[in-house]
Amino acid sequence: MKKQFKHIMIDLETLGLEPTSIIRSCAAVEFDPETGETGERIEWKVNLQQSYDAGFTLSIDTIRWWMKQSEEVRKQFVDEDETELKDFLNHLKYFIESHGDDVTMWCLQLDFDLPILRNHYYWLNKDSFIRKDYNYVPWNRRKIRDVRPYMDALEAAGLLPPKVADRHTPMADCLAQIGYIHLAIKNSLVIK
Repeated sequence: MKKQFKHIMIDLETLGLEPTSIIRSCAAVEFDPETGETGERIEWKVNLQQSYDAGFTLSIDTIRWWMKQSEEVRKQFVDEDETELKDFLNHLKYFIESHGDDVTMWCLQLDFDLPILRNHYYWLNKDSFIRKDYNYVPWNRRKIRDVRPYMDALEAAGLLPPKVADRHTPMADCLAQIGYIHLAIKNSLVIK
């Protein structure tokens, strides 16, 4: 029998820091925070031209930042094996919804990944941006969590693992973030 995971880690790589930024790539990983065990892992590279044509934005500073990364990171970034924008959003939606209403969504900062995704789902459903309701997102807004407090607790305890240089892929980031949560729970750290 397949294990039912009730937690999903999301990570984006984008072309900006604003809620309307173009998503370059996304990973979603189901996991168990108590054991650190992971289940299904999915990663998408989103069609840049479709995102730009849909009105999503980019930042020159972010483009410059990507250009300063290692050759391997830049190569992964420009790899053109892309998923159509609407296909990506629908596939991610089905993945999240397949876990039910009580799935907990995790990301590294609550003001980055999910607001960007929220705007993409508004666009998908209403062809517009910046709405105040949550009717179009495939997650329960009451069940979202931030990895940052777990990292802070690990750092305060002297247990935060060193950052892996040149990671910059959403899958590597998801797996590292799941590791932080599990390590904090395993060490019974107080999360503030």
